[in-house]
Amino acid sequence: MNIRPVVTGSWGCNASVEVQLRALVQWAAASYTGTPRLIYYTFGHHQLAEFEHLAESICTSRWRVCDLVQAIVDYWDRAGIEVMTGGYVETELFNFLAKRMQRQST
Repeated sequence: MNIRPVVTGSWGCNASVEVQLRALVQWAAASYTGTPRLIYYTFGHHQLAEFEHLAESICTSRWRVCDLVQAIVDYWDRAGIEVMTGGYVETELFNFLAKRMQRQST
């Protein structure tokens, strides 16, 4: 069977909402299903400028798909608490993941 790459990106309804989450969820889904390559069009969105670098770091750190998904869930749990208590989310998702990888590698 010839498995082809997936081509996707930040388009459609509310394409600018939670772009980091959308990109990571699509990458995790493609990885989980064994897709050999994900081609993700960022359309120059500034919040996705570090996507390729983050993806390389995640692969280098040997995270599994479940590790990435758990980290995303942890981020949104924390973000939800901050918002519900009248605060705001200080760190973007990509930065949160990068910091978590740094802590785990030391």
